[in-house]
Amino acid sequence: MSKKHTETIDSKLKTAWQIVSRMYNTEAVLHDATIAMAHFLLNIDSKEGSFASDIAPQLGMESTSLSRIILSLEEKKLIVRKSDKTDKRKILITLTKKGKEQKELAKKYCAQF
Repeated sequence: MSKKHTETIDSKLKTAWQIVSRMYNTEAVLHDATIAMAHFLLNIDSKEGSFASDIAPQLGMESTSLSRIILSLEEKKLIVRKSDKTDKRKILITLTKKGKEQKELAKKYCAQF
């Protein structure tokens, strides 16, 4: 006797998110990026910059988990890191001109979706 698969709300949500994620990543790859990079760029204040410790919770991550994304964005010349003058542990992340352009592109794709 075989068990019949029961679909639950969480299984449907997971499937839907996988489809959305795949769609976003397909677009991101065309611009030499990932969905994680795009989300990171979208959470940086375009004028003042943002601290990595402030961005992490907005992405549902620990600030220590951001190092790979930050390094990738820095290598692509999309962001610049600066140590805070009063607390060297705090890192201010600002967008470069190219980073601002990529952020606008990410905004455009989110709006189209």
